This record gives sequence, structure tokens and C-alpha cells, in this order.
Amino acid sequence: MVGDIKYDPWERNEASSVYFSYLQSPQPYTYLTFRTKGNPENFAASARSRIEAVDSDQPVYEISPLDRVISNQLVGLSYVAVLLSVLAMIALVLASIGVYGVMAHSVSERTHEIGVRMALGAQVRDVLRVVLARGLLLTSIGLLIGLPLSIGLSHVVANLIYGVSSADLTTFVLVTALLCTITLLACYIPARHAMVVDPMVALRHE
Repeated sequence: MVGDIKYDPWERNEASSVYFSYLQSPQPYTYLTFRTKGNPENFAASARSRIEAVDSDQPVYEISPLDRVISNQLVGLSYVAVLLSVLAMIALVLASIGVYGVMAHSVSERTHEIGVRMALGAQVRDVLRVVLARGLLLTSIGLLIGLPLSIGLSHVVANLIYGVSSADLTTFVLVTALLCTITLLACYIPARHAMVVDPMVALRHE
């Protein structure tokens, strides 16, 4: 009896395995694994000579460190992971630009309202509080819709993720914090610009 191993990197759920003696189930080729200290490539010639000492007619080929063997098996998965990461970053950038553009346009359309508030004696912090609260309200509605959908669809890429859950809390928190920060900037910058405009000019703004 041995511990569980991950035989197929493409499978998330491990299947049961049985080990047979080579004499019971001979294969056209086999692998030998050596544990070494230091750089394993320095022992390649020694391993080859030991095998030839047992059977000089036995061909020996593809002597490689274990980490290289694993890397070669995962190269296709790595390409897919990199591609998905790039697409995810592009989607995040586009979403950030979209959020900023929509919120900035929404605040700029309230220039007349901001002028009225300032003309009636509203303080800068009061106007900023109103504008930011409005932006955060819209952002919260979007997050309440988007986060459950993201978590629900995360199982689609579950087989391509290793070492982290498909519903990784850190990732969701960081992305949410980024979008909230962009929303605050999208509300603050145009609102700040509108508040430095002369109230009479703002009142005539359309």
C-alpha cells in the first residue's frame, strides 16, 4: 500500500491505481528513478555505466532531471494557463476602463447639480460624500450581480487550476478592491474638477 499520487496532470479527481510486477506485466520500456544529492545531471554518466554493467545491450536514453520531466508533461497546460491569465488581465483592464468611463461620464453630467449645491453653500466634503456614495452604490449593485456569477462559473476552469481553489478568496477580494478603487477615482477626479469651476459656470453647464 502506498500513498496517493497524481498520475495524470489533466485530471482533478484521482483514480485508484494498482502496481504490478514487471514480470507479470512487461512493458516495451521502463523508467528508472535515482535519488541524488546535488545537481542530478552530474550523475547521468554514472547511472548509464551502472545500467550497462548489468546489461550492455540495454539502450539508455532520455536521461533527465525529474523536474524537467514534469515540466515537459505540463507544457501544454502551462500554455493554456498563460493564455487564460493574459485574457483575464485584458478583461480586467477593459472592465476597469469601462467602469472609469461610465462613472466619470455619470459624474460629469451632474456638473449642474454640483453647481447648485455649491451655490447654496454646500461644502466640498459634502458634495464629495454624495458623489462617492452614488458611485459606490452602483458599484455594489454590480458586484452583487457579478460576484455570484463569477463564483458559479469558476468550475469551468477548475481542471486548469492547481494549488489554488477555483473560488480563491484572495483573488476575488483583490479584484473587488481594484474595481472599488477605480470607481472611487472615477467619481472623485471629475467631481473634484467640477467643484473648482465657478458656480455660475456650472449652473449654465448642460
